[in-house]
Amino acid sequence: MARGMRYLITAACLLVATAVAANEYVNAALEQISFSKKDFADTIKVKLVDGIVLIPVEIDGTTRHFLFDTGAQLGMWFGARESWMKPMSSDAVPVADSNNQERKQLIYQAEAIRLGGLTINNYPLFMGDVRLCHRR
Repeated sequence: MARGMRYLITAACLLVATAVAANEYVNAALEQISFSKKDFADTIKVKLVDGIVLIPVEIDGTTRHFLFDTGAQLGMWFGARESWMKPMSSDAVPVADSNNQERKQLIYQAEAIRLGGLTINNYPLFMGDVRLCHRR
């Protein structure tokens, strides 16, 4: 699959409203987020791929390009589990997509994501499955 098409599929998946069941794991994840700065401005060089805006973030010493969904409670990572992803619990949380397809997901945490001059600590996320976008 072409790289641009993968970005497009990822963007489409992120735009699909994903509802996460309200429970103590989600609330605990949200309460742990912290930011290194408040009330500041920064310049971030973005990358435009097939009309999709990607922002560079540094995780565990490696630069990756993320799509941030500013309206989502949790982030979504498309790809294999990596060493920087720390499970918050061994219990899976029920999640449902916009088609009411339910599944259970573990909530992970990125201990530190560097975005320009800002560090976001304890960023909660779950793993997305690009194959779910292809169901008809």
